[in-house]
Amino acid sequence: MSTRRTTTGAPSRRRRAWPQLLAGVALILAAVGVMTLVLTPHGTAEGTVDLRGNPVSTDDATLSPEAVAAAAPEPVAGVRFAVPSVGLDVAMEELTATAADIEPPGFTSVYHLRNHGTALDKPEAGTLFLLTHSIRGGGLAPGNALIDVKNQRSAVSIGATISVGADTYRVTGTEVISKPDLAHRGDVWADTPGRLVLITCLQNPQGTPSQNNLVLTAQLER
Repeated sequence: MSTRRTTTGAPSRRRRAWPQLLAGVALILAAVGVMTLVLTPHGTAEGTVDLRGNPVSTDDATLSPEAVAAAAPEPVAGVRFAVPSVGLDVAMEELTATAADIEPPGFTSVYHLRNHGTALDKPEAGTLFLLTHSIRGGGLAPGNALIDVKNQRSAVSIGATISVGADTYRVTGTEVISKPDLAHRGDVWADTPGRLVLITCLQNPQGTPSQNNLVLTAQLER
């Protein structure tokens, strides 16, 4: 759960800014077929940058080839994720959850789980499960726009709109859930028509590794 101590500052020939990573995403499929999820810090591929273009570093310098192959993220052409109330508008990618840990390798996108819940083009059929990183130590990932670190709550209000491509959702709930508890919350992982669930780490004011996740729920309006 620890991360490499890092510093932020202006790039130079010998030193570059390395925002500290708070949220990696590990996905595990239990033997009974129930999805569990834990947000923990893992290694990321070299060259990975945040939304400001600064490199992101963790304890591990790179992902193993097996982990990269398992994640197999794919950009979703023409589909963006936006929360106008907090000024967030980013690209979307998709991941397939397997029996191995999966680490979304990027810090500039929101990730859709292809094989849990419903497909992006069939939002009325079930729940869209979305994941994104947040970063501490001065870094900026999509999840940073969603969290109010000082007050330890969501920065997105109930009733705010979320856009996934041409589809519009309205936020119906926000909840802070401890990382160990999230995997056991059947209400979070329920596959409900027209529902959206977005998960990111909730940073803390001390700048130490997060112990909680922020879960946003929303309902399709189209």
